[in-house]
Amino acid sequence: MRNPEIVLECLAKEAKKPDYKFSRIYRNFYNEQFYGNNKNENLIQQMKDESYKPKKVETRKDENYKQKKVANSTNKSYKLTKIATSTNDKIIQEILASILTSIYILNQNTRHTALKAIAKCEGITWVIIGEIKNFPTSIDQQKLIKIIREKIQDEKFINLIWKFIKAGYLENNNEIIGPILANIYLNELDKYMSSQQHTYIRVEDKFIIGIKGSKKEAEATKEETKKYLKEQLELELINPKVSNTKEKVRFLEYDLVRAKTGRIRLLMPQEIWMNKLKECKAMKVVMKDGKEQWIPCHRTSLVNKEDIEIFKIYNAEIRRLYNYYKLAENVSSLNSYYHIMKFSFAKTMGNKYKISVRKVFRKYNIEGQLGIRYGTNEKICYFYNEGFKTKQDWKK
Repeated sequence: MRNPEIVLECLAKEAKKPDYKFSRIYRNFYNEQFYGNNKNENLIQQMKDESYKPKKVETRKDENYKQKKVANSTNKSYKLTKIATSTNDKIIQEILASILTSIYILNQNTRHTALKAIAKCEGITWVIIGEIKNFPTSIDQQKLIKIIREKIQDEKFINLIWKFIKAGYLENNNEIIGPILANIYLNELDKYMSSQQHTYIRVEDKFIIGIKGSKKEAEATKEETKKYLKEQLELELINPKVSNTKEKVRFLEYDLVRAKTGRIRLLMPQEIWMNKLKECKAMKVVMKDGKEQWIPCHRTSLVNKEDIEIFKIYNAEIRRLYNYYKLAENVSSLNSYYHIMKFSFAKTMGNKYKISVRKVFRKYNIEGQLGIRYGTNEKICYFYNEGFKTKQDWKK
């Protein structure tokens, strides 16, 4: 039996040939080496006789979970996917994913890689912000299979994909194979846009098109893109907008604006960190003499936790926000967010031990820094103290 690495390399090599059709790739599921340490004779036999059937993915509504909103999003709130994947399903998905990603050259953009690409653009005067409506549930499953058949002519392999689609894996972004199949579908849009003379950057179901021209040209491009999506992929956009880059444009929760030099600046919206403080109840806003005042609050939900856990929760929240917005030129504005979080922490500890904020800072003072000793006092966990510097080394 052939080494999986060699098999996948061969597939990737063949994929580069124009109009090459793949056949007899399902037989790779008979190869014990593809299963590694998870070799299961019964599972391999099920693949051979095609009796394998993935467990269905169920969904439920959880009123305690609120889906994060993004600009122009109409995704349903309170919908949470229940993961129902078995070990065997995970193994088969991983093999299937390795084969598909060897055959297809797919969009691998993360939010940060997309934002970095945008920041390198110059001279863009208008942008079109697009987001696919109800994606990936809006994917036409028959059309997806038709797209796959253009490259793969192996009905056993196609039938396996159908099994996962019918079991609900396409709509489930938490599964292995769902995002890959969705990416194959939107790869058609990527290919269409590559034939245009515009900057185009996509991340999952969101994209931006940059136009170096007039508003009229941008509007025409928007309509052409909508038409292509509707006629070729049966997809719709959520309220697509054409915006001048002289004004702030929101994309991937960053503000984009054109500098005088012509390049695109990446900025962190102030309301983002303000909303984070309100969501975690670390701050309240009061009016005094007609002006807003931001008051740090103790967090009742944390009071009964261990001290070290409270430290780690605050640190994780601060790092998570900074790590996402570290590309922003104005990320130093998080110092205001940090100040409130630090005093919220002190008030939380003060409420827990019934002491003043001043005494909290004394209690957790380690050589002039806010921290706590743990693990037989040999380890120290400091409250976040690494600052908020813009990370743009990638521009060099």
